[in-house]
Amino acid sequence: LAFVNFETTLAGKPYSGYPAFNAPDEFAIGLKNAGFDVFFQANNHAVDKGKKGLERTIDFLDSIGIRHTGTFKSNDTRELYYPLMIIKNGIRMAFLNYSYDTNGIPVTKPNIVNSMDTVQIKKDIALAKRYHPDILIANMHWGEEYMTSPSREQQKLADMLLRNGVRIIIGNHPHV
Repeated sequence: LAFVNFETTLAGKPYSGYPAFNAPDEFAIGLKNAGFDVFFQANNHAVDKGKKGLERTIDFLDSIGIRHTGTFKSNDTRELYYPLMIIKNGIRMAFLNYSYDTNGIPVTKPNIVNSMDTVQIKKDIALAKRYHPDILIANMHWGEEYMTSPSREQQKLADMLLRNGVRIIIGNHPHV
């Protein structure tokens, strides 16, 4: 399995780069064709183009058959599709995905971008365990940009994840 931190939206034209990312649909198609199976979407750019960007991104990824997690149109869809469960070669994997922030851009209700709320994370881990995964994996969009060492907060959160049954923590965001 190949995973990507999909740190943009697919809101349609006009396209844009930093600081409010919006890519053409072909970008997602290219990543799929390159072999990426799962797109992690909880990151600080998930709502760069507001409700339209978040929802159109979800719809487009669904339309091309890409599995994704971390952002949801509503709590109802989150309850249906989270945690992301994948069985590959007989191995049952549960995937969790959270972001430290959305660059101060509020998430429009009822949309959800999973945030690093430890109470919610513990509930999500408990739910994931009900599916009897062989392994629990957390993708965390965290850390200080350009820092090569984890912060004290990251270390505390990682310890909590491990104590509660997560076995692999994938971190991204620092640009190093």
